[in-house]
Amino acid sequence: MATARRTSLRDINRERVLALVRKSGGTSRAEIARATGLSRPTVSGIVSELLGAGLLARSGRRNHPERGRPAELVEAAPATGVALAVDVGRSHVRVLVADSVGRLLVERTRSAGRRRPTAKQLTLAGVLVAESMEVVRAHGLELVGAVVGVPSPVDPAGRPVSGDLRDIDLAGTIGLRTVTDVVHVRNDADLGAVGEVVFGAGRGLSNVVRVVVSHGVGAGVVLGGALYRGGGFAGDIGHVRVANAGRACVCGNVGCLETVASVDALTGALQPVHPDRVVDVVALAELATAGDRAATTVLYEAGMVVGRTLAQLVAFLSPEAVLVDGLPGAAGEHLFRGVNDAVARFGSSGTTRSLLVAPGELGQRSQALGGVALAFGRVSEVVVSGRTDLPAGSGGIR
Repeated sequence: MATARRTSLRDINRERVLALVRKSGGTSRAEIARATGLSRPTVSGIVSELLGAGLLARSGRRNHPERGRPAELVEAAPATGVALAVDVGRSHVRVLVADSVGRLLVERTRSAGRRRPTAKQLTLAGVLVAESMEVVRAHGLELVGAVVGVPSPVDPAGRPVSGDLRDIDLAGTIGLRTVTDVVHVRNDADLGAVGEVVFGAGRGLSNVVRVVVSHGVGAGVVLGGALYRGGGFAGDIGHVRVANAGRACVCGNVGCLETVASVDALTGALQPVHPDRVVDVVALAELATAGDRAATTVLYEAGMVVGRTLAQLVAFLSPEAVLVDGLPGAAGEHLFRGVNDAVARFGSSGTTRSLLVAPGELGQRSQALGGVALAFGRVSEVVVSGRTDLPAGSGGIR
């Protein structure tokens, strides 16, 4: 909770400074500190951040006859277009506003405390969208479009096809239709792959597979610089069968990758070993950090299963990079080690010789930043559909 409060306070102070500078037309750091009541070091840090993000610009200096060095003035940079991204996760909601190069104007994040999206989370997303749009309007920025990421396969028409979000008008429920006519809904793993290719560990690469291991297991595939969605379900590797027996999966099969390597599978395997505590994702990271043998073994072995599955995908697609994300801290490190070892062991020498296997760089922002990239057309999409009854343009960006 302390982290959430610090993030919120930082955002509020950032927006106060931006609003003050835009209204003043040109002011100094000292004047900002006096008007806002913030300390000079805090103001200096915020102004430096906003200058670096391109939201403020230097506008000369003002001389003070009875003082020493002239004060540097800053002003609002010329208005530019921004995109809004909504990441509706299984246990969180994130709303982010950024420009075409990923510079953040607004970020709002709330924990939803559930393992799958619900109507309550969509209501929360709507509140965060409304707050974010107040900032966009206050700074006179143009919204070029919005993208919503969901933990569900999405059909070519942009409709979630599984879970509690199925058949829900997400754009209308979240309140996006009142702020823009351009709204797209995409699978969160797909958006995470786009985010890493445009802004993260996959920069400069055209062929990347990014796998995320969290409450579910999924992958996003970028080929030839375009997000490959197939018929809308490409990358759904969590339901590839990796065993002939085992736990029943939510999809109705048994032995799916998700029943072995998801957060629920990992914590479920460790709970009997640590009956004195509740083993959730936070405890999983703590146990891994402490070097708990059972935790590190479970994580490594799960990574091996994920890596063996990815080795087959690599043999088919021959990507330049495989990126691995999802688990926090040491938990992610131990799982990644298993993935890396398995890809090297089970992959064909031709496809793995120059393959980069690496963690992602963007962390929990990857999906939202991927949405921003798609809204600006930074990455195109390949959607293969034999259907002819879809409304024009319903498949989103092409």
